[in-house]
Amino acid sequence: MSIDNKGIKRVLQKSNKANSDTAIDQIAGAMKALAYPQRIKILQELSQRGMYFSELAELTNLKTTALNNNLNILMDAELITQEHKKGRYLATETGNKLLSALSSVLSGMSPTAVSYVNSIIGCTVCHARGNKCWMECLNLGGEKTSNVPSSVL
Repeated sequence: MSIDNKGIKRVLQKSNKANSDTAIDQIAGAMKALAYPQRIKILQELSQRGMYFSELAELTNLKTTALNNNLNILMDAELITQEHKKGRYLATETGNKLLSALSSVLSGMSPTAVSYVNSIIGCTVCHARGNKCWMECLNLGGEKTSNVPSSVL
C-alpha cells in the first residue's frame, strides 16, 4: 500500500492544523491567565523573587480560596510553578518571557492605543482620579501607585 503525494499533503495539512490549534489554545490559555489584573500582579512579583502563599495573600489581599484559584490558573497556564507542596511559588521561564513581551508591547503603544486599551478595561476610573493606569500600577510600564481603586485591580 503506497501513499500518493495528495495523501501526504492531507496528512501534513491535518498535522499543521492540529499544531496551529494547539498553539492557539496555548495563547488563549496564557491570555486567560493574564485577564485578571491580580494575576498579572502575582506574576510580576514572582518574576522578581519566589514567594510563599502567605506572602502572596498579604500582597494581593485576596482570601485563601480566591488566591488559590488564581494561582491554579497561572500554574495551569505554566506561567508559575511551586517548588514543592507548601513551597515557594516562582515564575517560570515562560511566565518571565510573556511578562517581558507584554511590557515591550505596552511600552511601544501609542498614546491613542493606550487610551483605547484603558477604555476597554475601565481604567478611566484611575485617570479620572489622577492615578496611573493599572498596567503602570502593576509596574509593567511605570511606578506602582498605591491608591488604585480595587474595582480596577
